[in-house]
Amino acid sequence: AALPARRAFHSGSTIRTGDVHTRERRFAPPALAKDETPFYRASWLIRTFPVCTESWQTLRTTCDCGAEQTWATVSSMVLCEECGEDLRDLRGDPVPTEARPGLDFLADILFGDEAARAAAMARLPADLQVLDPGDVYELALLMARIVDPAMANPREKVWRREPMRLAGALAK
Repeated sequence: AALPARRAFHSGSTIRTGDVHTRERRFAPPALAKDETPFYRASWLIRTFPVCTESWQTLRTTCDCGAEQTWATVSSMVLCEECGEDLRDLRGDPVPTEARPGLDFLADILFGDEAARAAAMARLPADLQVLDPGDVYELALLMARIVDPAMANPREKVWRREPMRLAGALAK
């Protein structure tokens, strides 16, 4: 079956194509640091999901020198494209412990394996269990704006400028 217009299939969910962000290279320093061979997680491509659930850090897009990390001139997964700083050594912003269960639930829905996704979907009310996981996430984004009415639209740079604020609203 064909996907609806402006929708993409990502890790088992049908999401908005604009939510798969491929220009800026987002990263979590502790996750890169723990890898024997550093690699990029597919979940880091979803711009409206602002955290790495492996390291429980908000995702960064810049080096401490201020340079945006992009995919345009990547020579290394772990070095800043501008100054050469090792991105694994940068400070991360830890997600508060109380926000982790809600974010972990959404991560299971968006990009968990089949068993994790099924378990998360089973926790939803019956009327929501029939939705595509991407549509459940759309509802979470709408509810985040209700939880934090002062927050701008998550698709309009909130994910970049205020990732912790978005993470907190999504967690609730």
